[in-house]
Amino acid sequence: MDGRSKELQKDRENYKKVLYQHLIILSICINIIGVELVPILNIPTFLNAVGTIFAGILLGPFAGALVGLLTSIILGFFIDPGYFYFTFVSVMVGFITGYIFKEYPFNIKTVIGASIFISVITAIVGNTISYMALGGVAGEQIDKVTQILIERDLTHSLQ
Repeated sequence: MDGRSKELQKDRENYKKVLYQHLIILSICINIIGVELVPILNIPTFLNAVGTIFAGILLGPFAGALVGLLTSIILGFFIDPGYFYFTFVSVMVGFITGYIFKEYPFNIKTVIGASIFISVITAIVGNTISYMALGGVAGEQIDKVTQILIERDLTHSLQ
């Protein structure tokens, strides 16, 4: 019976590894689809973090960060090199999401709190990177909002 238990344990571990790998690949695909949907839907937001958040919630902070990293690398090579600048933001989204949902219960209060916290932090970091590396214009739908801020001279606080 002892040999059978070890075999079942090994099978369970292998299954878990394969499941994690498939969920990571699925999360990256969700991110890529999100990137492609933004111009089609003409919305001033980023959907390239939906899969990263999904992975962070289901698989934890390190898997969430890995999805963010791999997504940025893939998008940087195949869609637009500008995504490389924002790799840190993607990794941060995955890690923070995973950490929050590992430490706190999954309920509406946590979801709302995490959403606000992650939105504020990533907006600050992402806009700072956009302004410093790209002059505030990253070639995305959100640039409309950035352009309004630049026109109203609200970006001098970053200098």
